[in-house]
Amino acid sequence: MFHIGQFVVYNSTDVCRVEAIGALDFVRDSDARYYTLRPFQSSCKAKIYIPVDTAVFMRKIMTREEARLYLTELERMETKPSGIKKRSLLMEHYQGMLSTHNTSEHLRLFKQLYQKDAEAANSGKMLNSADVIFYQQVTKLLSEEISLALHEPPEVSVKRLRAAASGNGCPDKRAKQVDDKT
Repeated sequence: MFHIGQFVVYNSTDVCRVEAIGALDFVRDSDARYYTLRPFQSSCKAKIYIPVDTAVFMRKIMTREEARLYLTELERMETKPSGIKKRSLLMEHYQGMLSTHNTSEHLRLFKQLYQKDAEAANSGKMLNSADVIFYQQVTKLLSEEISLALHEPPEVSVKRLRAAASGNGCPDKRAKQVDDKT
């Protein structure tokens, strides 16, 4: 059971804040209890209503210590971009990695796509649309969770992720200063 004010990862798609727990006024004749979730960086007033007893994956966000360990894991991780060429198989591969709900697999996906993006940029090419979609999704998910765990803006967490994926450690003075304060 989660509590109001807590941040959770919802279905490996969003980091959300639990805003309320209880019955919904707009659901007639129901005593069912729902979580009211607000996506972390939503620019609109979007809400997600999910039954408390749902089978949809939800977990609390990582701790500060876990975030640091995951960044170290990402930096040391041995991986290479997927060689899958057929778009449908590539999307299935990426979706499979996301649907594990495993942070280490999300980091592996991020690193594969980071490397693929770097290779494409070095050869004057661009990522295909499937790569872009999943790269954006996994970057958003990881950076939001890490930013909350480390109490920093998501943009700084994106820099941390990219630096760790490239093996360059701390990406800038701001990120280093945040580490020193925490």
